[in-house]
Amino acid sequence: MPNTFVDFNTYFDDIIGISHIPGNEPLTIRYRVPRYQAPWMETEPLHPTQHRIAEDDDTVTYEFRAAVNHELMQIMLAYSEYIEVLAPDELAEFFLDIYEDAVFRHGNYDDDCWPDDEDTEGKDDD
Repeated sequence: MPNTFVDFNTYFDDIIGISHIPGNEPLTIRYRVPRYQAPWMETEPLHPTQHRIAEDDDTVTYEFRAAVNHELMQIMLAYSEYIEVLAPDELAEFFLDIYEDAVFRHGNYDDDCWPDDEDTEGKDDD
């Protein structure tokens, strides 16, 4: 029986991965990374529609269109050390909630958990 329901040549165009959620329309997703991370983001873009839209001395900003799904969130979380989600606001807030929950799970954050500059001086001078 031939497939007359789905055109698999275009079915995955608007998503990352395979989770296609009915009614979940593509959004413009914008994010920023430190300049030193840009070569990785360009050789392995998050989505085929990704393109550079801005840059300054310290950062590079990218944009792409895709529907938000589990795979998109997972790949962005994998880069969470570097990625700052700029748009859409709902996605940026989602990641902020995840990061706040992670900090809560790992204990209350305070400045005492970070070494002072004098504690690390000279350690790389060996």
